[in-house]
Amino acid sequence: MDWLEGTDFGYYVLCPAGRVREWDGTEAHTELEEYINKILLPGDGEVLTIGGEALPVTCLPGSLTFVQNVGSDESVDLHREVERAMAAPGWQDAVEIVLGGQYALIDAMVPGADTEDDYMLRIDIPHGRYRVQSVYIERPLGEFHLHRLQAVRPRANAHRCGPCAAPGGPCAAPGGPCAAPGGSACISRWGGTARHIRPSAHPTRHGRCRTSLGGGRPTPARKGRLPWRVPFVRPAAGERAPRSP
Repeated sequence: MDWLEGTDFGYYVLCPAGRVREWDGTEAHTELEEYINKILLPGDGEVLTIGGEALPVTCLPGSLTFVQNVGSDESVDLHREVERAMAAPGWQDAVEIVLGGQYALIDAMVPGADTEDDYMLRIDIPHGRYRVQSVYIERPLGEFHLHRLQAVRPRANAHRCGPCAAPGGPCAAPGGPCAAPGGSACISRWGGTARHIRPSAHPTRHGRCRTSLGGGRPTPARKGRLPWRVPFVRPAAGERAPRSP
């Protein structure tokens, strides 16, 4: 296991790999008072900082967990201790952050151009929004600060604009696009909740409406307008399209 230790200051930043040589070591001075914080790099988005104390640090990529070593015996099984801690109480939310791509964990107060490869950890992080949670654990063979990245699921969209959140979920806008795989569209009764129709459904002036305007029966299209702008479905085989009056 590779640890970052013996760097000049012992406070770290998860710097985008392509930005390392441009890092001048002054971007995160105020944020390093906290164990976990974030800053915004123009053009590169948000980046994570690890501070609080000048401690050796490593990353366990399998669980996306950063570990600060307060003091431990060489025989400690770090992977086992971290795995035990995952289900333990006491985790505290720190920040939410958007990450994704290749990063280098480097000393935050040293210019990237002066940082040798032996003093950085290369880390790949899947794209997404993460909640960073921290906990302090004390074991017979060691004490550690743990900081894990927990993926944040997209919130259901309950507004009347934008896409549907999920099949059976609240409808954003009748006839609007849907986030479900397959490119389905969503339809809705006035003020109601959405349901999904198959990808073959599409807006047209011919066919049968998959929803109703309150009477519980399909409502045919009228010439020149679509009821509530909901998508229509092609007539099934043998079924004639309703004629416009």
